[in-house]
Amino acid sequence: QYQRTRNKIERQNFKNKNIDRIKALRAVWLKNNSAKCASQCAARAASKLLATPRWARPEDIRGFYEDAAEKSAATGQSWCVDHIVPLRSKLVCGLHVESNLRVISATENSQKGNRVWPQMP
Repeated sequence: QYQRTRNKIERQNFKNKNIDRIKALRAVWLKNNSAKCASQCAARAASKLLATPRWARPEDIRGFYEDAAEKSAATGQSWCVDHIVPLRSKLVCGLHVESNLRVISATENSQKGNRVWPQMP
């Protein structure tokens, strides 16, 4: 118990002394792995909604997020991955699968919200 407490205190002291270095390293990692982070965040949100079936292919889904990151870097405009049929709305719930994803501009996505989808009743 004493050793565990001592290690915890040492880790906290190291963190306090190197907070700027840790933040800088984290920022670099996030910048270099933005597609991976976006993919993980979206997957987590979708799993919370139970919207990801077992047959979904995570590598194909990750490709959409990588495409959005590449387009954003190339154009300087913000691009994001859109669920064609929203994951949650009052009338319908879509799935977090590759056939329900597309890359669109962030402006278009925010205007669409979760109120519009193809063949909307």
